[in-house]
Amino acid sequence: MPIRSSSSTFHALGFVLGLALFGAGLHSGPASATTGIAYTLDQRVDAAEHIVRGEVLDVWTELDSNGNVWTRVLIEVSQVLKGPQVDTLVISEAGGTFGNVRTTVVGATGFSVGEDLVVFGSVRGEGRVQLVGLSLGKLTVRLDPSTRREIVQSWVAPKGMDFDHRFIPLPSDGSQVFLDDLVDSVQARLELGWDGQPIPGIPTDRLRRVNRLQPGVK
Repeated sequence: MPIRSSSSTFHALGFVLGLALFGAGLHSGPASATTGIAYTLDQRVDAAEHIVRGEVLDVWTELDSNGNVWTRVLIEVSQVLKGPQVDTLVISEAGGTFGNVRTTVVGATGFSVGEDLVVFGSVRGEGRVQLVGLSLGKLTVRLDPSTRREIVQSWVAPKGMDFDHRFIPLPSDGSQVFLDDLVDSVQARLELGWDGQPIPGIPTDRLRRVNRLQPGVK
């Protein structure tokens, strides 16, 4: 995946795979573009240390010691599905604009204040909580006008457009994913436990540590 900054354009396979595969830090180097891993819902549940619903209270950017821009997102938590009980959670996402430096990570999502969402977070280098599977690790909660039920959506703004949860295109009738169905699926997976199958890029000891094990898994 390409990462572009205000001063240059370069390909950073190590950087993006480090994010998609739960790498501990940021790495850059010449390489061709690639794609992140499309984790299934069960894999996202297994990989996450935090699964919460909440509202975005604030979004800001910071520059790390390597010159990479990070977007920080403060979430007021209303429901914890997995992980410790917390009142707030800060999500860190690579990319964003800080002063005259802009870094774009293809496949990353966006956040906006007031957004109702469900996030799947994993603790990584320096204690950062990052999304599991880039944009797939964040689902925006909205009220579907046709069914009057809450739905969830994963959506990435087109290049050059700022993310605003109020203007996400609605899914077509029949393709909605309802929030209560998602929660039921997450809770069913948590109750069942990890099946012992490896998840690309995720250490087995972490999966054992953060999950119930299914019967027969050693």
